[in-house]
Amino acid sequence: MAAIRRNDEKIIDPHLHLFSLSEGHYGWLKTENPPFWPDKPRIQRDFTERDVVLTPPFSMAGFVHVEAGFDNDALAGN
Repeated sequence: MAAIRRNDEKIIDPHLHLFSLSEGHYGWLKTENPPFWPDKPRIQRDFTERDVVLTPPFSMAGFVHVEAGFDNDALAGN
């Protein structure tokens, strides 16, 4: 029996962080605050679902958004 090869492998990412620096306060993303990762500047920007790029044969069927230290009080002006 021949192996079946799919052209498109749909995946669901079970743990995806999205950031909107203009809409929320992410104090932990600031350089002067912990965690002190050497490559932290790479993620100090907005990330949306459009930033998720998969290589063939994979494509995104869905994802689970994980809140990434978003300060809801800062957004409400509290």
